[in-house]
Amino acid sequence: MKEQCTAKNLRSTAFRFHVQTAGAVLTAQQPLNNIARTAYHGLSAVLGGAQSIHIDGYDETLCTPTELSAFTALRTNQILQLETRVPHTIEPLGGSHFVGSLTNRMEERIIDLLEKINRRGGDCQDGRLTR
Repeated sequence: MKEQCTAKNLRSTAFRFHVQTAGAVLTAQQPLNNIARTAYHGLSAVLGGAQSIHIDGYDETLCTPTELSAFTALRTNQILQLETRVPHTIEPLGGSHFVGSLTNRMEERIIDLLEKINRRGGDCQDGRLTR
């Protein structure tokens, strides 16, 4: 945003994103195991830098989340946020080479996608990527 679109406001260069855990990978056969799955998904989102996280209910493969399922998902999110202390450190993985290599690969893919958008007529106008 800063280099290609000449963004002047520092806030417009920040990358913010929301994560919702993957309901598609939850299992109907043993739904209580989904609590652990969604907790790991939530932790992965925090480690990846997500600012906002929604944890799915453990029974979402069977029905609309029950009150107990929704409450458990909320508490899972709160435990992650308030008890693990992971969100309170700038880089919880401490410069992991593995994560760094994944980040570099992701950056390369993003740059490739932005170049494709620009080749198809996308453009930066007033500091905003259009099309």
